[in-house]
Amino acid sequence: MAPSSRDASDREASYGFVYGVSGPASFGTNYDYRRVFVAAVTIGDPVLRTGKPLSVELGPGIMGSIFDGIQRPLKDIADMTQSIYIPKGLFSIIGVSTKALSREARWDYSVNKDIFVGAHVTGGDVIGTVYENLLIKHKIMLPPNSCGTVTFVAPSGQYTVEDVLLEVEFAGQKEKIIMLQIWPVRNPRPCAEKVLRDFPELTMEVDGVTTSIMKRTALVANTSNMPVAAREASIYTGITLAEYFRDMGLNVAMMADSTSRWAEALREISGRLGEMPADSGYPAYLAARLASFYERAGKVKCLGNPEREGSVTIVGAVSPPGGDFADPVTSATLGIVQVFWGLDKKLAQRKHFPSINWLISYR
Repeated sequence: MAPSSRDASDREASYGFVYGVSGPASFGTNYDYRRVFVAAVTIGDPVLRTGKPLSVELGPGIMGSIFDGIQRPLKDIADMTQSIYIPKGLFSIIGVSTKALSREARWDYSVNKDIFVGAHVTGGDVIGTVYENLLIKHKIMLPPNSCGTVTFVAPSGQYTVEDVLLEVEFAGQKEKIIMLQIWPVRNPRPCAEKVLRDFPELTMEVDGVTTSIMKRTALVANTSNMPVAAREASIYTGITLAEYFRDMGLNVAMMADSTSRWAEALREISGRLGEMPADSGYPAYLAARLASFYERAGKVKCLGNPEREGSVTIVGAVSPPGGDFADPVTSATLGIVQVFWGLDKKLAQRKHFPSINWLISYR
């Protein structure tokens, strides 16, 4: 059990120690520490209080990468450790090299001609561009909660994601702007206005050049045997990445496969927290969580200048056990989404593809 007393210096420290482990749930001595851990921890391990919610890194280098649910770069970790497993204490051993976005890579940055010393800027303004690859022209934007008068502009050239590109002053306070943005995954990125229009068709042709689709794709991979907390956070990590590219004025498609696995992870965490179960053991707030996720889709008018519109389309796969449409995840999803394609097992057995039953589907 937890120690009964702590002196003042212990209470003010940023470090604590794990005193209990129950499956994915861990309990620590400092700041009444309780959280769901995704790394291997045991009693007596030190823990560090970050003071921040779960956040992801946004900037050049996202495309072509493969992350887990808390944005650990799986490919980079595999190259470093030469193992298919993430070893205990990886971040304290390897340190900065396990950041989601590389701090060493240098990007060719072109400053926006409308950005100059004395200009007034606000959140979402495009301050420059980086050609991430042949398919992606990465717009470097002012963070949504920043604004002020420009006091410094870095010239075009090669920079890392941590180099200062811009400095703005507001109410006597100066803020340095870099390529890297850090955003809490559960907070939707703001937009100026929702735009209700049909989505334009996306094409793969870019100046007649055929390239790999991975150059405009980022994967957030979490299988059913991965830690429960990582699976629960996965869709929030994915939608935050999608909103970031939406803010550049791009049309983004996010595929969530599957929301049923996410709901199962939510059920496991709810059980560990001792919450009252509802239908089939899912928490009572399942429908609210699903709605808050799907409502982050849509076409929007982006913050900042120049004026631009972007969109996020969410395509969620639901896998009800035994094809039961009365499953809580299925029924809650059907009450939210605007388009539904119902797959039919009998059509699939007849080799009829796509095996969509048009009698139960709608759009």
